[in-house]
Amino acid sequence: MARKIVLADASPLIGLARVGGLLWLRKLYQTISITKAVRHEATGARELPGAVAISAALKQGWIRELMGSGSHFNAQK
Repeated sequence: MARKIVLADASPLIGLARVGGLLWLRKLYQTISITKAVRHEATGARELPGAVAISAALKQGWIRELMGSGSHFNAQK
């Protein structure tokens, strides 16, 4: 069976974090992948809305930053 990859953009992550809904994503998909640019946009400064919650999810490992460029990415472990 193929592995499902869920790639998230910053706006939905920030919006869900602001309303305490990040765990909804975890329940639905278990693991979420983001690019380095999305991580920077969502967590670049701790005062950004949702930055603390998104940083915590990254630290817990269920949101993972993809490493690479172009069409070649690998999930960081």
